[in-house]
Amino acid sequence: MRTTLSAAMLAGLMLTSLSAHAGRPLGTDDAGTAGDRQCQLEGWAEDGDHFHGWTVSPACGIGDFELGLEYARSSESGLVAKDGAIALKWVPGQLAWGPLKFGAKAFYGRVKAEPDDWRGSEGGAFAIMTWDIAPSWTAHLNLGAARNYIDGKTNGTGNAALVWTPHERWLFFAEVLGTQRSPATQNIGLRFWVIPEKFGLDLTAGRDAGVDDSTRYTAGFGWYGIFGD
Repeated sequence: MRTTLSAAMLAGLMLTSLSAHAGRPLGTDDAGTAGDRQCQLEGWAEDGDHFHGWTVSPACGIGDFELGLEYARSSESGLVAKDGAIALKWVPGQLAWGPLKFGAKAFYGRVKAEPDDWRGSEGGAFAIMTWDIAPSWTAHLNLGAARNYIDGKTNGTGNAALVWTPHERWLFFAEVLGTQRSPATQNIGLRFWVIPEKFGLDLTAGRDAGVDDSTRYTAGFGWYGIFGD
Protein backbone atom coordinates (compact mmCIF):
# COMPACT_ATOMS: atom_id res chain seq x y z
CA MET A 1 0.00 0.00 0.00
CA ARG A 2 2.80 2.40 0.91
CA THR A 3 4.61 1.62 -2.35
CA THR A 4 1.47 2.31 -4.40
CA LEU A 5 0.82 5.58 -2.58
CA SER A 6 4.42 6.72 -2.99
CA ALA A 7 4.33 5.95 -6.72
CA ALA A 8 1.16 7.99 -7.18
CA MET A 9 2.55 10.93 -5.23
CA LEU A 10 5.84 10.67 -7.13
CA ALA A 11 3.95 10.94 -10.39
CA GLY A 12 2.24 14.10 -9.16
CA LEU A 13 5.48 15.65 -7.94
CA MET A 14 7.17 14.81 -11.21
CA LEU A 15 4.50 16.50 -13.32
CA THR A 16 4.77 19.72 -11.36
CA SER A 17 8.46 20.03 -10.64
CA LEU A 18 9.65 18.96 -14.09
CA SER A 19 6.93 21.04 -15.80
CA ALA A 20 7.82 21.32 -19.48
CA HIS A 21 11.46 22.39 -19.27
CA ALA A 22 10.51 25.67 -20.91
CA GLY A 23 11.74 29.24 -20.62
CA ARG A 24 10.44 31.27 -17.71
CA PRO A 25 7.88 32.40 -17.04
CA LEU A 26 6.02 30.11 -19.46
CA GLY A 27 5.58 26.36 -19.22
CA THR A 28 5.03 26.31 -23.00
CA ASP A 29 8.26 26.22 -24.97
CA ASP A 30 9.13 28.69 -27.73
CA ALA A 31 10.96 28.19 -31.03
CA GLY A 32 14.13 29.94 -29.85
CA THR A 33 17.38 29.05 -28.09
CA ALA A 34 19.79 30.74 -25.70
CA GLY A 35 21.88 31.70 -28.75
CA ASP A 36 25.09 30.29 -30.16
CA ARG A 37 27.81 30.16 -27.45
CA GLN A 38 25.56 31.94 -24.99
CA CYS A 39 24.17 30.69 -21.69
CA GLN A 40 21.28 31.50 -19.40
CA LEU A 41 20.20 30.73 -15.85
CA GLU A 42 16.60 30.53 -14.65
CA GLY A 43 15.24 29.74 -11.21
CA TRP A 44 11.95 29.89 -9.35
CA ALA A 45 10.20 29.00 -6.10
CA GLU A 46 6.71 27.52 -6.09
CA ASP A 47 4.11 27.42 -3.33
CA GLY A 48 0.62 25.91 -3.04
CA ASP A 49 -1.81 24.58 -0.46
CA HIS A 50 0.02 21.25 -0.13
CA PHE A 51 3.04 21.81 -2.38
CA HIS A 52 6.34 23.67 -1.94
CA GLY A 53 9.43 23.57 -4.09
CA TRP A 54 12.20 25.34 -5.96
CA THR A 55 13.95 24.79 -9.30
CA VAL A 56 17.21 25.88 -10.93
CA SER A 57 17.65 25.52 -14.68
CA PRO A 58 20.81 26.50 -16.65
CA ALA A 59 21.05 26.20 -20.45
CA CYS A 60 23.58 26.98 -23.18
CA GLY A 61 23.27 27.33 -26.95
CA ILE A 62 25.51 25.60 -29.50
CA GLY A 63 24.67 26.57 -33.07
CA ASP A 64 21.02 25.68 -33.70
CA PHE A 65 20.88 23.59 -30.50
CA GLU A 66 20.29 24.36 -26.84
CA LEU A 67 21.31 22.00 -24.05
CA GLY A 68 19.46 22.53 -20.78
CA LEU A 69 19.60 21.04 -17.30
CA GLU A 70 17.09 21.23 -14.46
CA TYR A 71 17.29 20.41 -10.77
CA ALA A 72 14.31 20.69 -8.43
CA ARG A 73 13.44 19.91 -4.84
CA SER A 74 9.78 19.70 -3.84
CA SER A 75 7.47 18.41 -1.15
CA GLU A 76 3.81 17.49 -1.32
CA SER A 77 1.74 16.13 1.57
CA GLY A 78 4.92 15.26 3.47
CA LEU A 79 6.65 13.45 0.59
CA VAL A 80 9.98 15.05 -0.37
CA ALA A 81 11.35 14.54 -3.87
CA LYS A 82 14.35 15.67 -5.87
CA ASP A 83 14.22 15.85 -9.66
CA GLY A 84 16.89 16.16 -12.32
CA ALA A 85 16.38 16.53 -16.05
CA ILE A 86 18.31 17.10 -19.26
CA ALA A 87 16.79 18.52 -22.45
CA LEU A 88 18.01 19.19 -25.98
CA LYS A 89 16.23 21.71 -28.20
CA TRP A 90 16.77 22.15 -31.95
CA VAL A 91 15.62 25.30 -33.76
CA PRO A 92 17.16 25.45 -37.26
CA GLY A 93 16.93 28.75 -39.08
CA GLN A 94 15.66 27.09 -42.25
CA LEU A 95 12.53 25.90 -40.39
CA ALA A 96 10.92 29.33 -40.59
CA TRP A 97 8.11 30.49 -42.83
CA GLY A 98 7.21 34.15 -42.56
CA PRO A 99 5.93 34.77 -39.02
CA LEU A 100 6.13 31.04 -38.18
CA LYS A 101 9.18 29.37 -36.60
CA PHE A 102 9.53 25.68 -35.81
CA GLY A 103 11.69 23.47 -33.62
CA ALA A 104 11.78 20.26 -31.61
CA LYS A 105 12.82 19.21 -28.12
CA ALA A 106 13.64 15.94 -26.34
CA PHE A 107 14.06 15.44 -22.60
CA TYR A 108 14.75 12.84 -19.94
CA GLY A 109 14.22 13.12 -16.18
CA ARG A 110 14.97 11.22 -12.99
CA VAL A 111 13.42 11.51 -9.54
CA LYS A 112 14.41 10.59 -5.99
CA ALA A 113 11.79 10.33 -3.27
CA GLU A 114 13.49 10.15 0.11
CA PRO A 115 14.68 7.68 1.27
CA ASP A 116 14.51 5.79 -2.06
CA ASP A 117 17.20 5.85 -4.75
CA TRP A 118 17.10 7.81 -7.99
CA ARG A 119 14.90 6.33 -10.72
CA GLY A 120 13.76 7.27 -14.21
CA SER A 121 10.70 9.50 -14.07
CA GLU A 122 9.81 10.77 -17.54
CA GLY A 123 11.19 11.04 -21.05
CA GLY A 124 9.73 12.34 -24.27
CA ALA A 125 9.83 14.71 -27.23
CA PHE A 126 7.63 17.34 -28.79
CA ALA A 127 7.42 19.69 -31.77
CA ILE A 128 7.42 23.45 -31.22
CA MET A 129 5.79 26.25 -33.20
CA THR A 130 6.02 30.00 -32.54
CA TRP A 131 3.78 32.45 -34.41
CA ASP A 132 4.58 36.17 -34.35
CA ILE A 133 1.00 37.36 -34.77
CA ALA A 134 1.74 41.08 -34.44
CA PRO A 135 4.55 43.27 -33.04
CA SER A 136 3.29 42.81 -29.45
CA TRP A 137 1.51 39.44 -29.73
CA THR A 138 3.02 35.94 -30.00
CA ALA A 139 1.58 32.43 -29.77
CA HIS A 140 3.38 29.18 -28.96
CA LEU A 141 2.24 25.59 -29.51
CA ASN A 142 3.86 22.30 -28.35
CA LEU A 143 2.67 18.84 -29.44
CA GLY A 144 4.31 15.54 -28.52
CA ALA A 145 4.36 12.55 -26.22
CA ALA A 146 6.04 11.56 -22.96
CA ARG A 147 6.71 8.23 -21.29
CA ASN A 148 5.90 8.20 -17.58
CA TYR A 149 8.25 5.61 -16.09
CA ILE A 150 6.46 5.72 -12.72
CA ASP A 151 3.16 4.31 -14.01
CA GLY A 152 4.54 2.78 -17.22
CA LYS A 153 2.27 4.77 -19.56
CA THR A 154 2.95 6.91 -22.62
CA ASN A 155 0.81 10.04 -22.80
CA GLY A 156 0.18 12.61 -25.49
CA THR A 157 1.06 16.18 -24.51
CA GLY A 158 -0.04 19.57 -25.81
CA ASN A 159 0.70 23.09 -24.61
CA ALA A 160 -0.56 26.43 -25.97
CA ALA A 161 0.28 29.98 -24.89
CA LEU A 162 -0.56 33.54 -25.88
CA VAL A 163 1.97 36.26 -25.00
CA TRP A 164 1.48 40.04 -24.95
CA THR A 165 4.45 42.43 -24.73
CA PRO A 166 3.04 45.99 -24.58
CA HIS A 167 6.44 47.44 -23.60
CA GLU A 168 10.06 46.31 -23.76
CA ARG A 169 10.05 45.86 -19.98
CA TRP A 170 6.73 43.99 -19.61
CA LEU A 171 5.45 40.58 -20.73
CA PHE A 172 2.06 39.03 -19.90
CA PHE A 173 0.83 35.56 -20.83
CA ALA A 174 -1.90 32.95 -20.49
CA GLU A 175 -1.44 29.27 -21.27
CA VAL A 176 -2.86 25.76 -20.99
CA LEU A 177 -0.62 22.72 -20.41
CA GLY A 178 -2.22 19.38 -21.22
CA THR A 179 -1.17 15.78 -20.62
CA GLN A 180 -3.32 12.81 -21.56
CA ARG A 181 -5.16 11.23 -18.59
CA SER A 182 -4.35 14.25 -16.36
CA PRO A 183 -6.20 17.51 -15.63
CA ALA A 184 -5.04 20.44 -17.77
CA THR A 185 -2.96 23.09 -16.01
CA GLN A 186 -4.02 26.71 -16.54
CA ASN A 187 -1.44 29.44 -15.95
CA ILE A 188 -1.27 33.22 -16.13
CA GLY A 189 1.76 35.34 -15.39
CA LEU A 190 3.96 38.32 -16.07
CA ARG A 191 7.61 39.27 -16.34
CA PHE A 192 9.30 42.59 -15.63
CA TRP A 193 12.62 43.12 -17.40
CA VAL A 194 14.96 44.86 -14.98
CA ILE A 195 17.46 44.91 -17.87
CA PRO A 196 15.55 44.31 -21.14
CA GLU A 197 16.26 40.86 -22.62
CA LYS A 198 19.06 40.39 -20.06
CA PHE A 199 17.61 40.03 -16.53
CA GLY A 200 13.95 39.62 -15.65
CA LEU A 201 11.74 38.90 -12.63
CA ASP A 202 8.44 37.06 -12.94
CA LEU A 203 5.30 35.99 -11.10
CA THR A 204 2.81 33.29 -12.14
CA ALA A 205 -0.39 31.72 -10.84
CA GLY A 206 -1.82 28.41 -11.97
CA ARG A 207 -4.32 25.69 -11.20
CA ASP A 208 -5.32 22.22 -12.40
CA ALA A 209 -8.71 22.36 -14.11
CA GLY A 210 -11.45 20.82 -11.96
CA VAL A 211 -9.12 20.04 -9.03
CA ASP A 212 -9.81 21.66 -5.67
CA ASP A 213 -6.90 23.16 -3.70
CA SER A 214 -4.60 22.98 -6.74
CA THR A 215 -3.74 26.70 -7.04
CA ARG A 216 -0.01 27.39 -7.08
CA TYR A 217 2.09 30.54 -7.24
CA THR A 218 5.67 30.98 -8.41
CA ALA A 219 8.24 33.76 -8.22
CA GLY A 220 11.32 33.50 -10.39
CA PHE A 221 14.09 35.13 -12.37
CA GLY A 222 15.82 34.76 -15.72
CA TRP A 223 19.42 35.83 -16.49
CA TYR A 224 20.36 35.65 -20.17
CA GLY A 225 23.44 36.11 -22.35
CA ILE A 226 25.72 35.30 -19.43
CA PHE A 227 28.73 34.34 -21.56
CA GLY A 228 27.59 35.96 -24.79
CA ASP A 229 29.14 38.89 -26.60
